[in-house]
Amino acid sequence: MISGNDIYRSARLLIELHSSDAEFYAAMCAQAFSARGDVEGLGLWLRITAAIHEICRLKEPNEPVH
Repeated sequence: MISGNDIYRSARLLIELHSSDAEFYAAMCAQAFSARGDVEGLGLWLRITAAIHEICRLKEPNEPVH
């Protein structure tokens, strides 16, 4: 099982790489794993997607993600 810290690290990295498209990118990855029937991969990407959503919801405008 991947730790919550690793999920949030992954989410922050995706936000840095994809900016406002990070949540969409993670959701597309989740969809790809779902299409392959990979339940574990799907669960991981759903957790990352949720973490991205939470981070973006909580950060102030113009505040760095770090």
